[in-house]
Amino acid sequence: MRTFDIVVVDGGIPSIALAMAMALGVIGPQPVAAVAVGFDDTGLREWLAHRLPFPLWLAESPPPGRVPPGFDAVGLTIRRRMLGLGAGQRTPRDVHARIFLARCEDDPGPAPKPPARWQGFHFPLRDRGWWRSRCRGFLEGCAPDRFPEDGSWR
Repeated sequence: MRTFDIVVVDGGIPSIALAMAMALGVIGPQPVAAVAVGFDDTGLREWLAHRLPFPLWLAESPPPGRVPPGFDAVGLTIRRRMLGLGAGQRTPRDVHARIFLARCEDDPGPAPKPPARWQGFHFPLRDRGWWRSRCRGFLEGCAPDRFPEDGSWR
């Protein structure tokens, strides 16, 4: 079985804290890549990409015009960037992606389910009891250049 660890980053404080914690070895294992989903702040994305010891990939976009039901941007990115698969090619049976998502202890509602059998979702922040405030405190400690005097995230 080929297993790949991937962290998903959406530009929010919890996901950036998770990526940084995994990069620094505070939360393990270190992923082979990060996938940026809905990450519109290019300055912040570039800042993060320069601090991670693994690549930060932009998620694949849906086909032009509309988002088809069940579109899986992270899965498509893994299939194309990591596995080199094209449209219509099946994911090999010996592949498993452990996808780490930034879901905190204080996030409401049930955790999402993976859209494909070869994917497994993991929630290390929630599993360790991290709240959003702890994620913010962690980032203030390891990335003080991103927190000005007024305390807002830049």
